[in-house]
Amino acid sequence: MPGLKNFLLKPIILAVMLLGLPLTGVLLAGYPVLHYLEFPPRTHFVQHAAFSWIAFAAYSLAILSVAVPIVIKGMRPTPVHEHPSPELYPLPWWGWLGLLLCLVSWILAWSRFSWFARFQPHTFSPLWFSFILVINSLCYRQTGRCLMLDRPGYFLLLFPTSAAFWWFFEYLNRFVQNWHYTGPELSSQQYFWYATLPFSTVLPAVLSTRQWLLSAGWIKQRFSNFIEFTIPCPRMLAGIILVISAGGLAGVGPFCGCHPC
Repeated sequence: MPGLKNFLLKPIILAVMLLGLPLTGVLLAGYPVLHYLEFPPRTHFVQHAAFSWIAFAAYSLAILSVAVPIVIKGMRPTPVHEHPSPELYPLPWWGWLGLLLCLVSWILAWSRFSWFARFQPHTFSPLWFSFILVINSLCYRQTGRCLMLDRPGYFLLLFPTSAAFWWFFEYLNRFVQNWHYTGPELSSQQYFWYATLPFSTVLPAVLSTRQWLLSAGWIKQRFSNFIEFTIPCPRMLAGIILVISAGGLAGVGPFCGCHPC
């Protein structure tokens, strides 16, 4: 089945690059590989650079150069008669349930009730599960369709895919140690489950929000004829970016911060 092979080939290549190249880099640099495979990971090798106004300004200008044209385009009024407002559907019952769960989750997450103290570390996931319900219900209200109902198999598959997707970020963070988590010491099993459940909500939340935004009438009105551009020689450019990315993944360990002895 050539179609299935082509479908699986890309994620396999991506996984091999993400997993293998950083380890290859630190191995070739002569650093002890096992220090980068601690589980749970601990942040004690990298001394991060001080705040830089130059770097801050460069990143800010890059972000503003992309964001400002979009904001200006979004704020321009559109004649109402050109795009009549679509008829809205009633909010489904599970949308109201999501709103209720979201309200309760917020209260429990940001309050410090003594009777709830043992469950406090687990409030992140209910917040995002309820958000996923709410955003799908809002999408349904606008169009009568939503990701959760239209493609239930795909929607459910997003949860384990999201968990694996975000574990790749955690893995790469072992080499740059840009962030760490505070709190009590956790066993390997505790750390895995405490992390995997929140990680599983990322892609369902992002893609459901994307569908909701794309179905919004004002988005269609203001951005249906937005700036279009074509990339010359897309295959060649993709190959160049792939080579640069491979070099970056291999160099992220040896050239980012301090290293274990």
